[in-house]
Amino acid sequence: MHRLHLGERQSGQPHASDQNGRHFNKDGNSTKREQDYRRTGAQSGKLSPPVTANVLIIGPTQTGKSTFINRIRSLARIPGEYAPEGNRISSKTTEAKSYLLDVPLTSYKLVDSKSGKDVRLPASEKAMLDTLWAEPEDEIVVPVDSADPRLHLQIIDSPGLDDSDGNDFANIMEVVTLLNRMHTESKGQARLNSVIFIMSIQTAFASTLGEMLKYYRKCMPNLFASVVVVNTNFTVKFWDQELSKERKKHRYSRHQTESVYDKVLENRQQKFAETFGFDPIHFLLDSKPAVDEETGEVSAFEELMSRNGLSRILNAVSHREGMPIDQMTPYKLDQMILIDDRCRERLIRVQLNWEAQCKILETRVSQTRVKQMKAEDRVKSWASQIQRDKEALSKIDNDTKYDIKVYPATRHFSAPLLFGGWLYRIGGEGTKSIVEPDYPGFKVDATDSIKTSWTMKEWRDGGKEWVGTFKAKPGIIPQLTATSYTTNKQFHRRRIMELRESIANKEVDMIIFQEHLADVHKLGTDSEDENDGNLSKLKILAKKVETIKHLTDLLKRDEIPLNEVAFLNPAKRRYKKGALNPSLVGSAEIVDLVGAYYPGLSYEIEEMLRQTI
Repeated sequence: MHRLHLGERQSGQPHASDQNGRHFNKDGNSTKREQDYRRTGAQSGKLSPPVTANVLIIGPTQTGKSTFINRIRSLARIPGEYAPEGNRISSKTTEAKSYLLDVPLTSYKLVDSKSGKDVRLPASEKAMLDTLWAEPEDEIVVPVDSADPRLHLQIIDSPGLDDSDGNDFANIMEVVTLLNRMHTESKGQARLNSVIFIMSIQTAFASTLGEMLKYYRKCMPNLFASVVVVNTNFTVKFWDQELSKERKKHRYSRHQTESVYDKVLENRQQKFAETFGFDPIHFLLDSKPAVDEETGEVSAFEELMSRNGLSRILNAVSHREGMPIDQMTPYKLDQMILIDDRCRERLIRVQLNWEAQCKILETRVSQTRVKQMKAEDRVKSWASQIQRDKEALSKIDNDTKYDIKVYPATRHFSAPLLFGGWLYRIGGEGTKSIVEPDYPGFKVDATDSIKTSWTMKEWRDGGKEWVGTFKAKPGIIPQLTATSYTTNKQFHRRRIMELRESIANKEVDMIIFQEHLADVHKLGTDSEDENDGNLSKLKILAKKVETIKHLTDLLKRDEIPLNEVAFLNPAKRRYKKGALNPSLVGSAEIVDLVGAYYPGLSYEIEEMLRQTI
């Protein structure tokens, strides 16, 4: 028996491995004993069709978001591009970026590379963490089943939520811009399936993060009940230290089977709920297994722990329906609103100046033509307001799922069984009960996963309680969740009624103005008026006023207009400049916005802004 080596982490790229169980040493080459095992004992089956998911990664700076992505990347069929990692001092992720990966949805196990036999873990955490068995260098990590399906995963990496340089607003715009590009390239079909929140287990949940979490939750409410929280840096060394603390506190015996792993997980979940006010599903993960200083390789057990932890996370997000990206509403933060209000006030001065010039020109042309222009402008205004209400209605008046809560179905297993990824003789089984008193008529999505299925699903107490029983095949840890949900139509029913009423009233008003416009047009126009230079000037000036009104309307909105592509890049630049001090945003940023829409107006707007300071 040999003591498990708890080596320190090394910096640099993560240790890669492929879907067939191969892992690499620090030089990026598979170890010889794994190559021998693959030649003599490993057999690859026919791969099942892939499952597709788009997942957004969020979290504070320096908590391991990029390291987490690289851990997934290391298990991908084709590893792809490496995500730059920070050094715990400065963040490397400065812009939102997506990674496309094909990852196997499988559990892993330890195998003796010489005999080809499965390696059995000790019966307790204490024994498991204390010892590594005879000839540990012959143990390797392999998939339980190489024919398991793959997850076709698009990971969206985002800059940190608590950027110390005041770039939170620009970082949000990075995410918004990338999601908008996904929406455009997919011709409106792209969905965001899940959100993963990354936080180091060695860092307390800070209430300062609450505002940013609240912000994302407001933008994509359908997803946040089913957000996945991954507590990174749960290393074997950290686990061993927590076990030692518990043993000293409770005088655990060597054969104590109560899981310290479960205690740590439950404590994190409780602290998260107390700090942020909601209770999502949590996982513990070591995204970067330690390297043995003597051999330069990752220990087989630490690799096993990391892979099976990641397997449970990937399974949790693989069957989420998510929400269409065009149903998201990216709202502005308070500081963004202050910045846009500052720009809007300056533009309104320009608008008032031009409107005053319009009034002078109106006295020089026929009043019939002036009435026509004003009626046309009024009809355009009503049509614009109706369109905005219809866009808001389309986001919520639909049958898209609105998740209430995700319930893990797996009952508690001892840590050796959990990280061994398999059970001897029997499969895992249990029962899950769900009630949602605040959501009458709720539904439950309980989808079967790899080699685990729901054997019975039924409603009790007149549809108020859902009960399901599940069972895994022998040798498999159940990896199931049941999600309670309603629909957008049901959840937003009051807001839907308000918007429908608003649209109906505005359509009536617009019809009245259209009739008025028709009456005005019957009056006709003076032929000399049409050739008057004053009328041409008035039309040009009225068009400029219309332009400014459109921009001030965009700046006044509480949400970032995703369908206004020209708005996004100037917004990103001004939010970054005004993050720490909104007063730094001035004429240059206003000209930048106007130029994105109407380049020909840039110089004139710049001159007008000088005159209206």
